[in-house]
Amino acid sequence: MIQPTRVRGVFDYTAFLDVACHKHWTLFEAFFHTERVAHDESSQTTRQALAPDERLWKKALQNLSLGRSDQENLMILSKLARSEGIEALQVMMPYALDAQQLHEIETLGCHTTQRVEVDELLIEW
Repeated sequence: MIQPTRVRGVFDYTAFLDVACHKHWTLFEAFFHTERVAHDESSQTTRQALAPDERLWKKALQNLSLGRSDQENLMILSKLARSEGIEALQVMMPYALDAQQLHEIETLGCHTTQRVEVDELLIEW
């Protein structure tokens, strides 16, 4: 019997931090972001036109915050990935997470984490 393949995603957290640091918000974007009008992002047309990684990137830009810890952002990111049907997410980090940070993500996020490389993390659920 053929096993179904798991949907895997890749997310560059370093690139997210770079984009978030250099984002210049217009008044409309700031208002739109605080109001969280999400019906546009969840439309069927958008879902069909973009790959799961691309949808995850768009949602991450709307939901992750530089004001949160990396652990909090990674837990939110994993929930967003799950909502997009991604079952395992490889995250490229700007630095290696320590054992305590990995434990916190696993405990609070209810999923497993493992280091793939020094600065790469695999989150599975």
